[in-house]
Amino acid sequence: MNVGGLVTRAPRSLGLFLGLALFAGCASSPTEPDPPIDPDPEGTPRVLVVNSQSETISRLELETGELTVQAATAGTWVNRITRHGSRLLLTNSGANEIALLNAWDLAPAGAVDLGPGANPWTAVGTSVSQAIVSDWLAGDVRTIDLAARTVGPPLATTPGPEGLAVTGSIAWIACTNYVGGDEGYADGRVDVVDLDAWSVVASVPVNTNPQEIAVAADGRLHVLCTGDYGLEEGSVCVVDPVTRAVVHEIPLGGTPGRLLVASDGTAWATGFAGGVRRYDTSTLALSPALADPTLGEPGFTGLDEDEVTGTIWIANFDADLLLSVDPVAGTVTDAWIVGDGPVDVLVMRPTVPRSPMAARGRS
Repeated sequence: MNVGGLVTRAPRSLGLFLGLALFAGCASSPTEPDPPIDPDPEGTPRVLVVNSQSETISRLELETGELTVQAATAGTWVNRITRHGSRLLLTNSGANEIALLNAWDLAPAGAVDLGPGANPWTAVGTSVSQAIVSDWLAGDVRTIDLAARTVGPPLATTPGPEGLAVTGSIAWIACTNYVGGDEGYADGRVDVVDLDAWSVVASVPVNTNPQEIAVAADGRLHVLCTGDYGLEEGSVCVVDPVTRAVVHEIPLGGTPGRLLVASDGTAWATGFAGGVRRYDTSTLALSPALADPTLGEPGFTGLDEDEVTGTIWIANFDADLLLSVDPVAGTVTDAWIVGDGPVDVLVMRPTVPRSPMAARGRS
C-alpha cells in the first residue's frame, strides 16, 4: 500500500534561448514570432480523486506512481468531477455551483452559480460550450453555458433528479422520486428530455431510487436503482431507448450507488453496502462475487476505467482509499491513501498519443 503525503512535483521551467547574432556592418536578420503557449498543456496520464470531506482533489501520476494528496481545492460538498474538453466540471452541491478547472494544471477557471436551493448532483456536457445539470433539491434540470458562465431556464422533472446520460439530442434523467417523511421513495422514474425542444417527452417507470444511468455499446440504458436502504435491495433496470421501457432487471443486492460500463462490455457497480459487483452488458448475466474480499467491504463510491490498460480505479469513502483493480482477476493490485472522503474518480489521459520525448516535455 502506498501512503501518500503532501507530495508535489518539482516545477519545470521553460527555458528561453535567445540567439543574438551581431555582425559588424550588417542588419540583424528578421525573426519569426514565438508560437503561442498553451496555458494548460496536456500532461501525463493520471488519476484524479475528489474528496468530499477534505474538499480537495488528489492526483496519482500513472507513469511514476507519485501521489499528491492535495493537488487542488474543491468546493463545499463536492459530489462529482467530469471532463469536458479542456475543462473539468466540479459539482459542488453545498455551494450550489458548477466550478470549472483547467483539465491538466487544475487551475480555477471560473464557476457557474446555480442559485440557492439547487443542490446539484452532477453535470454532463451536451455540446462544445454547454452542459446539463441535475438539481436534486430543486427538482429540475438546467443547461449552463460554460463560456458565458450563465444558466438557462429550469425544466421541472420527477422529484430528486440525480445521474444522467446524453445520447444525441436526448437526455435521460435518473429521478429518485424521494418525497420524504413516512412515504420515503415513490416509484423510480427515468425522465426523457428533448434537448432541442427543452421539454420532458416521456417518463419511464423503473425500480426504487434510481441514481445512475450508463449507456452500453448496444445503446441500451442501464439504470442503477439503489433501493430504499432497507427492505428493497439494489438492482439494474435495462431500458430500451426506442420503446422507452424496461426490458430486463438484474438483481445486485446491497445499496449500489455508482455504475460504470467498461470498454470490454463489463458493468461495474459499487456501493456503501454490498461491495463491488459486475455483470455482462451483452448477456445481462451477473458475475459471481469477486474473489478479493477487500472488494466485498462497505464504503465504495466513485470509479472509472483506464481504457488503455483496462484497470478499474475505485474509491472507498470509509477507508479514504483509491484502489486499482485487475479487471480479469477481479483483485486489488494496489491501494493509495488519498484525501478525506473520496467520492469520485476520473482517469485522465492526453487526447493525442505522445512520444516518450514529448511526454518528458509536458508537465
